[in-house]
Amino acid sequence: MEHYYSISQISKLMNLSPQTLRFYEAEGLIHPKKAANGYRQYTMENIREIQDIIYYRNVDMSLEEIRTIFFHTDLSAWENILKEKIKEEQEKILRHKSYLNRLELFAQSMMQSAPLDTPIIRSDLTFYILYQSVWPIPTDHMDSYLIHNIPLAWTHEVFENGPDSNGYLPEPNQFLRTVEADTIENYPSDEQHPISAIELKKCVSLLLPSPIRSAKGLNLCSLLDWCKKHHIHLQTTMYSRYLFNATENGNNLYYMELLCPITN
Repeated sequence: MEHYYSISQISKLMNLSPQTLRFYEAEGLIHPKKAANGYRQYTMENIREIQDIIYYRNVDMSLEEIRTIFFHTDLSAWENILKEKIKEEQEKILRHKSYLNRLELFAQSMMQSAPLDTPIIRSDLTFYILYQSVWPIPTDHMDSYLIHNIPLAWTHEVFENGPDSNGYLPEPNQFLRTVEADTIENYPSDEQHPISAIELKKCVSLLLPSPIRSAKGLNLCSLLDWCKKHHIHLQTTMYSRYLFNATENGNNLYYMELLCPITN
């Protein structure tokens, strides 16, 4: 004898509101029976249908796509759907891996640079350049910039001449969109979009607060004094990227990571 469940029981069991269950029914995705008193009666088959709906919704399938899968999909069509969804899920994994890496970098930067204006020496950093432009971005570069304005990429400023005679960083000379080694395989190089790399064998890294999302105008006298004290000679070119912001004493500060290559 078949066992039936009420809508309140199914709602609790599947962690879905009764309104959602009625909506799926109205969309033709589930078909509970109706008792003589008009109450809905759900079967185990309905439970399996709802489990499928929950899964497909979790992989971002629309109701129309779910309806097609349930009622209009042969094996050939299923193969195409699977290929597309596998590709989408792989892209999500890549994005979230990048987000996780960025969060870990935030935490690592704060721990290594405690206090935050303490220089540290880092080795073997590589960034792959997806987009490169003079600063500011020329208006005729906008289309190219938009192509590479992806969530996985970092924005780097390049200061080719380093700080001025008073220790202040001037306007950057270049603007880069870069990705790190763990994601470069997703951006194959071709003749139209060749990919080059910044390789920093050894550099001084420093985390400094800025009133804007740029290292422009920061005073590096303390960094230069530290390098002199430790007999470290810096190259003239410096790189910076914005990591995170925080509010201190009512002021919004943007923390910029400076990467200053060391001469051999």
